[in-house]
Amino acid sequence: MKILDRYIGIRYLKFMGFSLIGFICLYILGDLLGHLDDIITNHVPVKIVSLYYLVMVPIVLVNIAPLSSLLSSLYTVGLMNYNNEIIAIRSSGKGVFSILRPIIFGAIFLSAVVFFVNERFVPGSMVFTTSLKKEFIKRNASAKKEVVLKFLTFYSTDNRLFFISKFYPRQNLIKGILILEQDDRQRIRRKLVAQQAEWKDGWWYFDNLLIYKFDQQGNVIESEKEFYKRKKMRLKESPTDMMRKESFIDSLPIRDLIRSLKRLAQSGDEETKLVFRVQILYRIIISLSPFILIFSGLPFVLKIQRRPPGFSVVGIGIVIFFIYYLLLAFLSSIAKLGVANVYLIMLPLPILFFLLGIVGCLIIP
Repeated sequence: MKILDRYIGIRYLKFMGFSLIGFICLYILGDLLGHLDDIITNHVPVKIVSLYYLVMVPIVLVNIAPLSSLLSSLYTVGLMNYNNEIIAIRSSGKGVFSILRPIIFGAIFLSAVVFFVNERFVPGSMVFTTSLKKEFIKRNASAKKEVVLKFLTFYSTDNRLFFISKFYPRQNLIKGILILEQDDRQRIRRKLVAQQAEWKDGWWYFDNLLIYKFDQQGNVIESEKEFYKRKKMRLKESPTDMMRKESFIDSLPIRDLIRSLKRLAQSGDEETKLVFRVQILYRIIISLSPFILIFSGLPFVLKIQRRPPGFSVVGIGIVIFFIYYLLLAFLSSIAKLGVANVYLIMLPLPILFFLLGIVGCLIIP
């Protein structure tokens, strides 16, 4: 490694470390203050509170890593620009991207770490922290307020794959139901679609139930379609079992999302498949964001030469970060409506931010 690369890389990693630790501490402090009344009211032990926030760290890391990467790159380049180091390096014949090379590799490494943490630790952390919050921190609030769980999926012991849009535990009611029954070779042999189902006396009562049967080639047998305005059915899963098995689509690793999407391939349920596609693409974009965002603010910082990097750099970084994430959230919501191809809606945003940053760095004199 060249001396210049090591010098820039160490400075970038130092700022990155400080910003990650600082943002994680600020996030946890803000969350703690927000739940302080519940913690005191419910007499939550210090051990449980400590465990809750320790397990939350991977979730926080994934959320704040893009902002930390952006601010660290801006502060590193801004400080070098203020000290006229950029001018000195470029006068020796070095190009902009030769200067940015250690920062780019650092951001790529951070993106890989975010992807790994997102896949390996975040799903378990989300399930565990949700469980602790329900059981200890929000137990009184949960008992008084109706809780609505959205986008649940789980696999039962009798080769049934469940996709549920909304689950009302207190009412023993589920809405937007898709059940895929599979054979031993994971081929769909029956599909159940219902508007809603209610649990009463050990039975599920389905409303507006459609039952499709499939042949060995995975095609719907049109002559054997069944429709019931209301049908009483016995399933192994009670509402209590569903609460125990619940997996939110937001908390599933990408590999499980892809596996579930493959199982849905023959189902014909385009709405559920669309939700999975959006979630997979959103998760990939988030993992790449630490690398994408570093280029977005550099043209602005390279233009600031006589001002020390401080609030101006932080302000630029935060504005870019929030614009990026607000647009990404908005486009994800649009994509779930199915108005156009998911990739055509969501992919242009990161590509645009990346290209604008690259072009901006190239045209800076």
